[in-house]
Amino acid sequence: MVLHCRCSWARLVLVGIWTNNSQYRPGDVVQYGGDRYVVNEGRRPLGIRCTIASDYTKILEGYNFRGSWVDGVEYLPNDIVKQGGHLYR
Repeated sequence: MVLHCRCSWARLVLVGIWTNNSQYRPGDVVQYGGDRYVVNEGRRPLGIRCTIASDYTKILEGYNFRGSWVDGVEYLPNDIVKQGGHLYR
C-alpha cells in the first residue's frame, strides 16, 4: 500500500479513539470505528466526521469488535457486532 497525503509533519503519534471534543495536531493518528486516520493539517477537531478527505487520511482499514448488538447504540464504520450467533459489520 502506498500512502499519499498532503502532510507537513514528520511524525506519527497514536492518540487513540477519536472524540468530537478533542483537538488534534498534524501527524496524530486516531481510531474511528475499525479504521485509523492520520491528521493532515490544522488543529481543529473532526467536527462532522473523520472521513473529511482534506483533513484526514485513512492509513489503516480494520475492524472494531463491539460485542453483542444493542438497540439504540450508534455503530461506526467497520464495527463488528454479534447477534443471534452471527457477526455483522
